[in-house]
Amino acid sequence: MALTDNLKRFRHLPNNILASFRMITDARVSNLQKAIFLGLAGGYLLWPTDFIIDLPVVGQLDDMAVFLLLYGWFMSRIPEEIRKEHGWKETD
Repeated sequence: MALTDNLKRFRHLPNNILASFRMITDARVSNLQKAIFLGLAGGYLLWPTDFIIDLPVVGQLDDMAVFLLLYGWFMSRIPEEIRKEHGWKETD
């Protein structure tokens, strides 16, 4: 993946965050998928024990990594037409 692809994704980040919230409330998206994503992501972020000890910056990396893995899993299971309907933008 080229640096320009990552920059394009970053440019779409505010839009895609709003689209993500709309997809979480969409009835066509599986409630089980929503529960798994929100339960595991929220539970891990609130759990007092981390994979990496909470040192400044480094300690938050494991939290971000776990969240991004769960988020990628969740988004990959939403049909493309629903993502597009909610305004999800891929790289140009």
